[in-house]
Amino acid sequence: MVAALPGVANDFLDRVLFRYFDTSSEAWRASLGVYQAAVKLAVIMNLFIQMFRYAAEPFFFQRAKDKNSKELYAVVMEYFTAFCGLVFLGVIGYIDIISLFLGRDFRVGIGVVPIMLLSYMILGMLFNVSMWYKLSGKTNMAIWITMAGLVVTAVINVVFMPRYSYWASAFGHLFSYLVMFVISAWLGAKYYPIPYSWKRLGAIFALMGFAYAFIAFSSGTFPAVFPGFSFSLGPGIHWVQLGLNTVVILAYAASAWAMLRQRSVGITSE
Repeated sequence: MVAALPGVANDFLDRVLFRYFDTSSEAWRASLGVYQAAVKLAVIMNLFIQMFRYAAEPFFFQRAKDKNSKELYAVVMEYFTAFCGLVFLGVIGYIDIISLFLGRDFRVGIGVVPIMLLSYMILGMLFNVSMWYKLSGKTNMAIWITMAGLVVTAVINVVFMPRYSYWASAFGHLFSYLVMFVISAWLGAKYYPIPYSWKRLGAIFALMGFAYAFIAFSSGTFPAVFPGFSFSLGPGIHWVQLGLNTVVILAYAASAWAMLRQRSVGITSE
């Protein structure tokens, strides 16, 4: 419970800081509104992670005494990461439709959505690698891990929000969860080693990255960041773009499935 308090503060600290550090202190409510609207589009990933947490924690404890439990945890991590990648690409691929749920004035912050999706994805992976301190009885470590994340969130928002507004909040979450993930994975390898295949996880991220880049470039999403790199299919044919995005997402799913099946067959045969 004590360890959860910094985690809760970490999730909502940026909302408080908008009042004091946003680029326009007089209109900080507008910036906060745009940011929270973008976060709502990324909530699909967060909902999946919450459902996974409720189901996975009893499963991890139930299997803790099994002979191959650690190998099983590693496989769960891979399937979880691959499915999160599918959710990520699904939201990005159909963002034109999903964004219709937002008012026109709030769509200016749509660029924050990929960052928040990735942040929540890493948060879910953090839950997986953090099971070590629960299974090994070293729960006192949790508060230091979450405190490290809280410090990162506070520093990034205080330093960069006056210039970059809600972009600082989004990247604050991303780097905060990433720091906690790295610390927890490092400590877990020391106190409760689980044979995660980091190469395979990296390959899943690479597949997701290639698919995201193709969708973003082909739909002309990148020009605001990288001028001159637009390969948009042009106005008035968005359904063609959605069809192309669907093909890319299915290709990612098939590739990830083929990769994970090899790992699963190897575990089963052992």
